[in-house]
Amino acid sequence: MENSTPTKILVVDDEPKLQLLIRQLFRQKVRKKEFTFIFAQDGEEALEILKSDSSIDVLLTDINMPNMDGLTLLSRLQKLKPTINPALIAVIISAYADMENIRKAMNAGSFDFLTKPINMEDLKITVENSVEHTHILKKAIEQKRLAEEALRKVNEELEIRIEDRTSELRKAKETAEVANQIKSTFLANMSHELRSPLNVILGFTQVMRRSENLAQEHRENLNVITRSGEHLLTLINDVLDMSKIEAGRTILNQTDFDLYRLLDDVEDMFRLKADDKELKLYLDRSPNLPHYIHTDEMKLRQVLINLLSNAIKFTKKGHVAIRISLDNEANAEADESTSRLVVIIEDTGYGISPDEINKLFEAFVQTKSGQNAQIGTGLGLPISQKFVEMMGGTIAVQSPAVEIIPLPPDVGPGSTFTFDIKVKIVDHANVVEKGQLRQVVALKPNQPEYRILVVDDKWTNRQLLVQLLEPFGFALKEASNGQKAIEIWEKWHPHLIWMDIRMPIMDGYEATRQIKAKQAQNQHNPKTVIIALTAGVLREDEPLVLEAGCDDIVYKPFQETGIFELMDKHIGVKYIYKQENTSTSRTYTDISDPAYIKSRLSLISPDLLAILEQVVVRIDMELIAETILKIHDYDHVLARQLTKLADNFEYEKILSLIRDKG
Repeated sequence: MENSTPTKILVVDDEPKLQLLIRQLFRQKVRKKEFTFIFAQDGEEALEILKSDSSIDVLLTDINMPNMDGLTLLSRLQKLKPTINPALIAVIISAYADMENIRKAMNAGSFDFLTKPINMEDLKITVENSVEHTHILKKAIEQKRLAEEALRKVNEELEIRIEDRTSELRKAKETAEVANQIKSTFLANMSHELRSPLNVILGFTQVMRRSENLAQEHRENLNVITRSGEHLLTLINDVLDMSKIEAGRTILNQTDFDLYRLLDDVEDMFRLKADDKELKLYLDRSPNLPHYIHTDEMKLRQVLINLLSNAIKFTKKGHVAIRISLDNEANAEADESTSRLVVIIEDTGYGISPDEINKLFEAFVQTKSGQNAQIGTGLGLPISQKFVEMMGGTIAVQSPAVEIIPLPPDVGPGSTFTFDIKVKIVDHANVVEKGQLRQVVALKPNQPEYRILVVDDKWTNRQLLVQLLEPFGFALKEASNGQKAIEIWEKWHPHLIWMDIRMPIMDGYEATRQIKAKQAQNQHNPKTVIIALTAGVLREDEPLVLEAGCDDIVYKPFQETGIFELMDKHIGVKYIYKQENTSTSRTYTDISDPAYIKSRLSLISPDLLAILEQVVVRIDMELIAETILKIHDYDHVLARQLTKLADNFEYEKILSLIRDKG
């Protein structure tokens, strides 16, 4: 065995004879510089040598020695070995070769055990084996060190790569967030810019249709404008809904609601369209269909509308059928609180070719039938698919139709759309019933004069609300931005503010915050209610509006019934509806209408009317004003009209109205 450096061997024994024996036995190895021997008299001396020289690879030690015996030396060495030389091999040499000493030696870390008197051949073999073994250990330790070093470098490189990748992902996330913010801003701007003019168009058609003097031809023209505006609104909503889905801005809004009412509304919506095309519309509700369920009502409604609209649009002859049921087998799912609602919509239309079915749910993609019809955006089905998936379900299509109702002769192959969603069945007690839409014809008497502030930067939007509310006798003021709204509020203290959100100078958010803060400090009574009326806020951002202090929110385009209902809800305005009072069965759209004034006069005290008649006959302007002021306490709307007549010296008209009030 040839080494560039000799193996150091420490021999510990208090007998000089052993030193001579070892020097003679290994003189050739020493001469060739393969071995180097170091000698110590006892364990203490050996321990000091080992501490000072970590290159010693083999230890030969006797057991019985003065000061420190061999077993104690091994025991002390076990603790120091990792820091001195992990590859150090120890061999015990002793004249006491009993099993107890052997056991103790092995437990103390001895590699081998030689007994005295020593057999020269055994000593030679044992030392050479020990040297060989320590070399193997050194190589193994070095390989382990190299492997650990390589692993450390790999880990360092991996950490650097992870850090770089994390940095890249962080930058990508920041870029995506910026892109989403840009998209959200774009959506808000688009919503505002498109819905604002639509609000004016659809709003003024509602105001104009209230007139009884409108010629039938003009009424039909208004209906055309309304339908076209609603169609345009549907297209805008499709584009905005798809953009919100892609931006991750769409959320579930689950509530308890009346499923039967929803189905009735949808059926009524499409019944006339089906009749116009001479199509039969079937709605089949299974006996197990629950009356009240919990899911996202608006999204379920939208999916039904999208699918039925397509079914009727692409069907010329035959029928459109809806079958809706509860899947009892699905109730055995792990979550027993949920059920699965299954809806099947079948038509006898043009059908869908096999090569188009796979692309049917892609955004902006239309079938050949859709392209030929030149109707729609190609977004209805992708939106429906996303909404269904959000509600925990799937949607599929088959063409030709599966014939849930036998197909009549001479019709198209048709198609069948099937979707299912997760729902919870709820009790009727949990459902808040929606009031029927009733037309307001007047305010009930004996109410205060409600002060209403309309805030909007667009004059047309303000005029829409003014023309809607003014005929009913509300006291109205306008502001074109949030700053002017605050100034008017401080002096006038309106009961309610219709607050636009997106405005120059000061937006609705800031104006609302300041008004609410000042109101809390000054304890104004009654407190002003602020309702956001906006086209620029997405429904997913509604919490931001409410956090700013708004008491409610209405989205443009709005329905007049919604405006009246919120005024009742928040400030207690009470109305006379068209079906509630036969004396007001007409739809009064002008409070200067003599018939309207007569209906209000009939509710005033006869004694007060007699006084008014007397002072009008005498043309006593001062007493006329005082009497009208007394009437104001009972009916400020009527008082305002009488004041206008008196200011214009139309005394004969006042007398005629009093005497002919019916």
